[in-house]
Amino acid sequence: MSNVRSEIWNTFWQFALSLLLFNTPAFVGFSNYDTLAWSVVVCSLIIIIFFLGRRYVSLSPGLIERKNIWRLMGLIVLTVVANIFFELSILDLPFYHNIFPEEWAELLEDDMQMTLPLYLDACLLAPIAEEIAFRGVFLGGLLRMQCNPWLAILISTIIFSIMHMSPMMFLNVTIAGFIFGWLFWRTKSLVPGIIAHITCNTIASLCGPVIEYFTNPIQEEYAPNVVLDVIVIIIAIPMLFFALQRINKMVPKSINIERIK
Repeated sequence: MSNVRSEIWNTFWQFALSLLLFNTPAFVGFSNYDTLAWSVVVCSLIIIIFFLGRRYVSLSPGLIERKNIWRLMGLIVLTVVANIFFELSILDLPFYHNIFPEEWAELLEDDMQMTLPLYLDACLLAPIAEEIAFRGVFLGGLLRMQCNPWLAILISTIIFSIMHMSPMMFLNVTIAGFIFGWLFWRTKSLVPGIIAHITCNTIASLCGPVIEYFTNPIQEEYAPNVVLDVIVIIIAIPMLFFALQRINKMVPKSINIERIK
């Protein structure tokens, strides 16, 4: 019982600290955009250095066997690509543009204001920091408390999605978060989720300027191609499940919860 209480306390304060650091730039309210951008980078770096340095989480290979590393990386990239196609096709559907017009405009404006520190954070530092906080600390804590794995993944995913504070992106972030959580639970390692998260954010960041070009008000001829979007969704879903199934078969079974860190 004391071990459970200790795990609850450790999970609570570590996760609360990570959330505080994530939101510090917003709390401070920097008026200078460059200062805000660099503060985001610094906060992500603090999370990474603190939690890895204190060994509250680790970058151990978990259940990943050395002989399967490159094959696993390929399947992770395939998973992310299929998921990106699926998410972009959903976002391109007309009802998303009609339901979230203000968020669409804000998203496009943010893409135009992306600077080097924000790209550095979005494509590298934030994915590592978020995997440490949401998967390593929170999900890992739930699993060590003997919470049902699927329930633990779901809870951590919902909190992950809520913290992104984007109604338009909620479904997409939830799907991606669930995949990252499953990778962590299945492999007992943060590394696959970090690679998937970095790949996902990098592709999404590169897609931003493309989306901005085709949805620019000057491009009045642009309209979502519903048929193409549906075809892509139909192709992407089997690709996604194929990659996840292959990963599941590749990683050996283990019930050792203590290996999750």
